[in-house]
Amino acid sequence: VEFLGSEGKNLAGMYIVHGGSRLGEIHLLTAPTAGNATSLIGPTAAVSSFQTNSEVREKLTLFGANYKFGNILLYMIGQRLYYFIPVYITPGGMGQVITKMPFIGIVDAVTREVAIGSDSLSAFYTLTGNIPAEQPAEEERLRDIYMAFVDRGYIPINVTRIKFDFEILVGNASYIRSGDWAKVNSTIASFISNYVEVYGGKVYSWIEEGNTVNYGVPHVDSEGFKSMYYISIRYR
Repeated sequence: VEFLGSEGKNLAGMYIVHGGSRLGEIHLLTAPTAGNATSLIGPTAAVSSFQTNSEVREKLTLFGANYKFGNILLYMIGQRLYYFIPVYITPGGMGQVITKMPFIGIVDAVTREVAIGSDSLSAFYTLTGNIPAEQPAEEERLRDIYMAFVDRGYIPINVTRIKFDFEILVGNASYIRSGDWAKVNSTIASFISNYVEVYGGKVYSWIEEGNTVNYGVPHVDSEGFKSMYYISIRYR
């Protein structure tokens, strides 16, 4: 969404449309107006900067009328916004079947700088000189979490689900990026120190909702009530 009447076609915000259990929910995230936030360009200005770039113009001229832009994608990378604009070849002209993507462009939402590449990674590298840090795969993240217990002397028992009188969540964290690991490791260490070592016994693990792994330790109190103290770590 761009500011109404803005000559620079600056970014005012973006709509977030949810799916799944939140299907139909729509929220508007507005861009802050303090400082230089209003210098963020909108999609119209991004396309304009892309089309007027000399290298892009030269390549598009070679295609004649046999090309089209794909969906304009806005991503935040390293706390900075970038527009990605794919270019597709349509040998029969506009409206015909797309055969390939010869290159993709990237536009810095603040500086309006433009770069191109054969794919989004190469375009990003050309513009910034940096390659985004490779994130650990899902299986690696699950193994890291599991081994954090093993390395401390506990081998978790994988189960489908355990039913107790009380299930008490005592900690949670997310492990999506490599930078999340410090908090995850700290959460596990605290859980082991405050619950596993206190109540002893076995550590159980189970997957919940396909995106969260739980680790718990059971405890039976003096009145015979069975409680499961556990932590949840979102890995997807």
